[in-house]
Amino acid sequence: MSDDSRQQRAPAVPVPGTIWRILAKDGSREVTLENQGVFDELVIDDWLHLEQMDERSWWMRVGDASIHVVINKDGSVEVSVERDVYDVA
Repeated sequence: MSDDSRQQRAPAVPVPGTIWRILAKDGSREVTLENQGVFDELVIDDWLHLEQMDERSWWMRVGDASIHVVINKDGSVEVSVERDVYDVA
């Protein structure tokens, strides 16, 4: 392979969502999951919900806020936040 063809190739960018970790505790015992597939969804009670919508976008509810995250192909991140979306008592 010539030097020119190596320079034209873009560096490999990992698929968004493949690097993650969850730690839960059950008394003194820790339960950890890490990097097992592409992260898809996390739900805690009715105030936190994180879900992959497609390969490069996630949606999250935190309390009354709706958060949308898009990972661009160049690795940059776009975040939009809307407040008072959900009725929280």
